[in-house]
Amino acid sequence: MSILTVRHSTVYRYNQPVWLGEHRMMFRPKESHDLRLIRTVLAIEPNPYNLRWLHDPFDNSVAVATFEGTTSELSFESIVTLEHFETWLPEYPLEEYARTYPFRYSDEDFPNLVRALTHHYPDKAVSEWALQFLDDSDATDTMKVLRAMTHGIRDQFKYNRRIEKGVQTPEETLRIRSGSCRDFAVVMMEGARSLGIAARFVSGYIFTPNRSGLAGGGATHAWMQAYLPGAGWVDFDPTNSIIGNRNLIRVAVAWDHGQALPLWGSFIDAASSFLGMDVNVSPFHPSVTTWWAYELAAMSISRRLLIACGRADLFFGAGGELESTDWYLREYGSRGLALRILRRRCVLRLPRDRAALETMLANRTEGSGS
Repeated sequence: MSILTVRHSTVYRYNQPVWLGEHRMMFRPKESHDLRLIRTVLAIEPNPYNLRWLHDPFDNSVAVATFEGTTSELSFESIVTLEHFETWLPEYPLEEYARTYPFRYSDEDFPNLVRALTHHYPDKAVSEWALQFLDDSDATDTMKVLRAMTHGIRDQFKYNRRIEKGVQTPEETLRIRSGSCRDFAVVMMEGARSLGIAARFVSGYIFTPNRSGLAGGGATHAWMQAYLPGAGWVDFDPTNSIIGNRNLIRVAVAWDHGQALPLWGSFIDAASSFLGMDVNVSPFHPSVTTWWAYELAAMSISRRLLIACGRADLFFGAGGELESTDWYLREYGSRGLALRILRRRCVLRLPRDRAALETMLANRTEGSGS
């Protein structure tokens, strides 16, 4: 078991103020027996008019933000600390009938796996490519097939990081022999499906320790899972030849990559208004200093309204209550660190306008007897 913190930031820039449409985010990892969330913080600038959460058909957590007014920059920052339990087995405990390929899914499993078995890119080239991983004999060890395919993509293709949305078709990836982690995940999914093995797309993060040689760090990561009777959904990362969840942090699963986008939304203006975007993802082991910074971020929100009301000595706590900045600094450390974190809007329980804030200030004064 290891404790990891993932900081994911995305910034969109425009050459003039634009109106923002609805934005949806998949930043929150999927909790499971191998992943437990400890703390989560989501900061959005400008502050959304409304932020709500929902579960999609795959039980992924989706945040939905709507906005008022215009802006020339839109930023999202998610900070998540979690416990990660690595699951890596040399041999997974497959059911006897599924240990050797080809096999047939049970009548109970098959109806639930139809979409995971359906080709999304019907292409003869992918089917022919996948056959190279089978033994010449009539039967092949199932895990051996998937292991060979995982290693084969790493050996046969060149990795290229690409932050723009969308994927190459499997045919294009096979032709140019290069692609992003998303492209490799889609190729392996389609290859597995062509062999009758259920597969689904996974979006998330990868922890890349120094000198680990792993690719895909600095941005969101993608891989695939295959459903193997007896073992369930098993992770396969063809970009890094990883089998199992070692260094992999799942955020969303889906039948198709388009159903597991980390962030998508719209703006209302000419397309030429969009200048570009910056994405940075940093999974790391939290140090003591990081924990302090995380506590600061978790307790703080924008102080713009407070400063406008002449009360820069106060800040909003995690529950929306007003607290003293002096206490905050005494409790959590250096003034410079505190002020940097205080500028971030990490809790969204803000009063909607200055009048609402002035009411809160008046109530606080009355309650304190001063």
